[in-house]
Amino acid sequence: MLKWFQRLSIAEDEFLYKSSLRIASVFIVTGLPFAISLLLNGQSVLAIFSIGIIAVLALNALSTYRYKRYHTDIILFGLVPIVTVFLLESLLTQGLYGSLWCFPAVIACFFMLPERRAWIASTIMLAILIPNIWLTFDTSLSFRLSIALVMVASFTAIFIRMIVNQQQKLQKLAVTDELTGLRNKRTLENELTTTIEQSKRTLIPVSILILEIDHLKQIYEKYGQDIADGVLQGVSNYLKQRCRKVDLLYRLSDDKFLVVLFNAPKEKANLVAEQLRISIEKLYLLQGTNVTASFGIAGLSEHDNCHSLMRRAEQYLLKAKQHGRNQTFANDEEFD
Repeated sequence: MLKWFQRLSIAEDEFLYKSSLRIASVFIVTGLPFAISLLLNGQSVLAIFSIGIIAVLALNALSTYRYKRYHTDIILFGLVPIVTVFLLESLLTQGLYGSLWCFPAVIACFFMLPERRAWIASTIMLAILIPNIWLTFDTSLSFRLSIALVMVASFTAIFIRMIVNQQQKLQKLAVTDELTGLRNKRTLENELTTTIEQSKRTLIPVSILILEIDHLKQIYEKYGQDIADGVLQGVSNYLKQRCRKVDLLYRLSDDKFLVVLFNAPKEKANLVAEQLRISIEKLYLLQGTNVTASFGIAGLSEHDNCHSLMRRAEQYLLKAKQHGRNQTFANDEEFD
């Protein structure tokens, strides 16, 4: 569903943020002399609209740069109507030379607006411009200009879609562990901090559990990397099947995983960890032997932050390993 009032943070769409600033810079530098030239040549209407376009671009660039938020409403509801009127006036007063402005205008839609909004803006723009092109030029030229405009819009849309797809793939690779498909450590601190703040605000309990596959190094040495990787994938696939969609799963290191459990006090987290421990031991991951895991559980307390919460879970995991592995450990004991 299209949101008509929309502003994006840099993190949400860095591509639009940067491309809009560059387009604004280019047009302000090149457009201002053009507007002055129009004014000196007596084409005051075009000059006024050119200055209006420059003003909107400058306002958007200033707002984007200062507040680090990109207001697409300024482009869709402010810039696009002004540009469309400017293009119509150019067609009427400058003929074929004026029609050339239609091409960069259509292209700019896709570099300054989210994809769906760009399609809406360019479609409306073409729906207004093409009939006026046919009213202004002869049939042969009108046909060529119309086809060229539609092709430019289509090719630009395809190009932007390819960029967006590649950007999404790169973003996913940046935050996802390639072997297991789980989140990696890059986003852990920010996401866990957000979860902790939300828990303290809503009083919904949150717990984390850190599990370590027992003796994974020995599995690598005895069975080889392919078998050991299969063990990691088997455990991670089971975690994805067993945990709820609201829970967060991370791979911390070669043999460690972290699970963030929402709406789970420590007692419930302890029960979940024990169920996971027993189930992992029953998974058929290695021929002739069982794979086991040790668990450390920590429930969020009033004074916790992400670092203290993870530190306690790591300490409880160490305690579980010291007590013979293949068990869970969670209590209120303080460690020095």
